[in-house]
Amino acid sequence: LDAGYLSTLDVLVIGAVKEGTNVAITPLSAAEQSALMDFVLDGGGVILISDNSFAYKLASNSFNNPFGVSVTGNLVSTQPGTVVNN
Repeated sequence: LDAGYLSTLDVLVIGAVKEGTNVAITPLSAAEQSALMDFVLDGGGVILISDNSFAYKLASNSFNNPFGVSVTGNLVSTQPGTVVNN
């Protein structure tokens, strides 16, 4: 994930799980986090799909943290969730 790739997009949709594999993505590096933040600050859109389960928490937080958001705890079935702006 870098500025060159992001410049080809209007909106990035990123999730913590690789499609069809049930395996977490590699957490974003500091350089990737910076590129993502710059993309948004320059007017790009991003949709973050997070999973707070143990296996995906590091990946989720790697793309949430630049925006002051983190995932904690576990929700099961129909439990309500709360989004807190850190």
